[in-house]
Amino acid sequence: MTCNCGSSDEDTTYQQCLVSLHRTTTYFTVLTLFDTGAYTSFVNREVANWLEQQIALKEGATKSELRSNSGHDTPTAVIGLAGTNQTSSVYGTVVFDLTFFNEITKSDYVLEHIEASVIDSCIEVIIGLTDIRKKR
Repeated sequence: MTCNCGSSDEDTTYQQCLVSLHRTTTYFTVLTLFDTGAYTSFVNREVANWLEQQIALKEGATKSELRSNSGHDTPTAVIGLAGTNQTSSVYGTVVFDLTFFNEITKSDYVLEHIEASVIDSCIEVIIGLTDIRKKR
C-alpha cells in the first residue's frame, strides 16, 4: 500500500494519511493530527464506522448485509478535552494501521495496531503521544 501523501504541505497542521485494517490493501484516506498533547489516540465515528464495515466484509458479509448504523452509537465513557472544561463522549475503541509519508526519509511509514477511542470530532484521526513514542 502506498500512502501517496508526499505532496502534502509539510507546514500544515494535518497530514493526509491512510487508515486500514492490519495487512489489508483497502484503505480510507483521512486527515490526521499528530498531537503530542493527547494522552491517547482518537478517531471520529465516520472512520470507526468504515473500519467496522471493513471487518464485516473481511468476515464474509456482503455489501448489502452491512449495517447502516454503527456499533459506535452508544457512549461508553466521557473524557475531558485538552485543558478545557469541555468533555466528549467516547463510543468504544477501534484498532487500525495508519500509513503516512515520513518527510525525513521521504518514504511511507506504517504505524501498526493503533488502538484509538472513538469520539465525535471534525478531526478524522488524532495520534496521541503514547502512540507516537512507542511506534517511532
